[in-house]
Amino acid sequence: ADGETAAEGTIVTDVQIHHASGDDHAGLRTIEDEIILGVTGTDTVWESAHYWETAHGWTEPGADVYSAREANESHASMLAFFTHSLEPAMPSCMAATDSDVTVVASAVEYSVGDFVMEGWLAKPIGMAPTKGVLVAHQWMGLGEYEKMRAEEMAKQGYAALALDVYGKGNRCSDFQCAMGTMQTSSEASLIRPRIAAALAVLKHHAPEDKLVGMGYCFGGRMMMELARFPGKGASEGATLQAVASFHGSYSPFADGETAAAGTIVTDVQIHHASGDDHAGLRTIEDEIILGVNGTETVWESAHYWETAHGWTEPGAAVYSEREAIESHAAMMAFFSHSLGEVPTCPTQTTTTTTTVAGADSNTTASTTANSTTGDTASSAGRAVAGVAALALVWRM
Repeated sequence: ADGETAAEGTIVTDVQIHHASGDDHAGLRTIEDEIILGVTGTDTVWESAHYWETAHGWTEPGADVYSAREANESHASMLAFFTHSLEPAMPSCMAATDSDVTVVASAVEYSVGDFVMEGWLAKPIGMAPTKGVLVAHQWMGLGEYEKMRAEEMAKQGYAALALDVYGKGNRCSDFQCAMGTMQTSSEASLIRPRIAAALAVLKHHAPEDKLVGMGYCFGGRMMMELARFPGKGASEGATLQAVASFHGSYSPFADGETAAAGTIVTDVQIHHASGDDHAGLRTIEDEIILGVNGTETVWESAHYWETAHGWTEPGAAVYSEREAIESHAAMMAFFSHSLGEVPTCPTQTTTTTTTVAGADSNTTASTTANSTTGDTASSAGRAVAGVAALALVWRM
């Protein structure tokens, strides 16, 4: 009925939208604005995923416009979304697979000339890592948080190196130290070889063609640098398959040195807090759109509402548990796709039909069985996008 839209605070049903780039964006923005108003003051969760280079009707197998990857991932995302809405507990994709894995972790030194750095290397015991991940620290320098994330990734079968670009023993605990050290270390001629040196260490522990990276705050900026310039600068000696940035900064370390058209071949995933710089986010999104043009690179951007900078770190005053769990589960699925793996979360299912004996012999029942190890309630399927896709995830 014309004019009958949702009033403020009246939407209590979780909402998920999957939108093709070939469809009406003006109408999409209108419904998004209505939802923002409708969920105000509620605990309702909603998200909007935009799939670039898709046409109306892209989910139907056999159709001329069918996009298989986007169709599969969007329906996996829907299943995870439904499960979260129906279940009070928040399961973790990682928790479903790491219970039997023991990790060994220790400090590792490496250097650029006379400048010595001390990273943190974590690996699973009893198995040779088949992939590697670089974990980049926030502005305080390498700390317990990044070490925890490295060990968490090692439980997933990665050789995980939490890098250090500040130098051995150089860590901060206050704003003044962090700001000064970050600014000094951000000079392109200094930070690029330091990141490259960390990559060289990681390559000794994992196959060169199976490397990914993840970073927080200042570390997110490092991830963008690795994606912009594959095979040179910070990425010299290795091109990462994928990177993920959490509440990161995005500007290049050398002013004006942004990605050229068709040069980004590393898949990119951005997790952005509503409390962070949206102008900077739009700038990096525009740069990525240009950089992936003409390639098969996959990218996505997830926006988390009512989150503040640093929201992924347990124990921090701004920690947002649900968003932290979901974003890292989404990252795991994203990495798995980029590495050519089949994500174990959410679980794929097979359905068999069994005749039920009784008064009506024609009555049948469907039995669903797990076909992979994992948890259908995981958030791994959330915020996954197709080729050159932008997934905007809004959570109120």
